[in-house]
Amino acid sequence: MSDLIGKVEELSEIVAKHGLTSIKLKDGETTIEVRRDGVPVGVPFVDAARPGIEVPSPMVGVFYRRPSPSDPPYVEEGSRIEVGQIIGMIEAMKVFNEVESPAAGIVRKFSVQEGGLVQEGDVLLVLDA
Repeated sequence: MSDLIGKVEELSEIVAKHGLTSIKLKDGETTIEVRRDGVPVGVPFVDAARPGIEVPSPMVGVFYRRPSPSDPPYVEEGSRIEVGQIIGMIEAMKVFNEVESPAAGIVRKFSVQEGGLVQEGDVLLVLDA
């Protein structure tokens, strides 16, 4: 039993260290899955190996950086943004959902292309504090 607990702790550390939403290990008849379901979506994740604040996608859908194709982007790389500022929209089932920044900082880079499909937890952009 302590071996099983050790594996769960090890998987939990991997999930936290790499900002994953889940990880699954199958060994013969035993399957262990660790999920971050209890972590509020939008909480910034800081990875010591890659300094900066990673802003995750709150949902699955298509990410857009601008309100319409003819409008300028909500924010550009190099822009200073504040907590709650709109950074883009995610279209899911023909509904457009605004995505707000959970942290303040300067946009270092977008990790998703305009019109790119994102999964919940995918990094949308990285901020420098």
